[in-house]
Amino acid sequence: MANILYPSGALNLLNGNFHFCNYGPTGSAVLPASSSYAVLTTNGFSTTSDPAWNWYCAVDETYDDMVNQQGACGAVPPGAYPSSMVTASAPVLLTNITCSAPPIGAGTGVGCLDADDVVFTAVPLSYAGEVITGVVIYQSSSVAGTDYLYANYSTGSGGPIAITPNGGDITVTWASTGIMCLSGGC
Repeated sequence: MANILYPSGALNLLNGNFHFCNYGPTGSAVLPASSSYAVLTTNGFSTTSDPAWNWYCAVDETYDDMVNQQGACGAVPPGAYPSSMVTASAPVLLTNITCSAPPIGAGTGVGCLDADDVVFTAVPLSYAGEVITGVVIYQSSSVAGTDYLYANYSTGSGGPIAITPNGGDITVTWASTGIMCLSGGC
């Protein structure tokens, strides 16, 4: 699987439900604090421990959809697996988010999203055969059920993501061009 925007994430971006680059310091009266997060996902219930397995489901819209795996993709019955088999870490807040023109040589993009690299601390091995296979970005809100999924990353610079957690830290280093760039083409 490739890195991909959730279809609902693209729609929520167009509808203005994501506020990546218009946020303020925590407690700001003018702008809300950043509420964009990254979370590690696992190979979950795959009995083969296939590192290519990923929890991506095109019809998922919210973080709860992904974590609870309500069977929308036919993968599992509702509530069949604990959320620890979907996510391998607590969500980590994206910091120093920037939106800018693409770097020189990055193609014809019209805007790039970037943030500080993310460090997931002390990521435990939750069950035998667990492999981290992805990073999901979502934006949290104060309204239950509206923590919108944005993107699912299952490949890095060296190919598919396949990390066996061992209790140590895991650092996600974003590409030099940023987390993602939007294209200017139609």
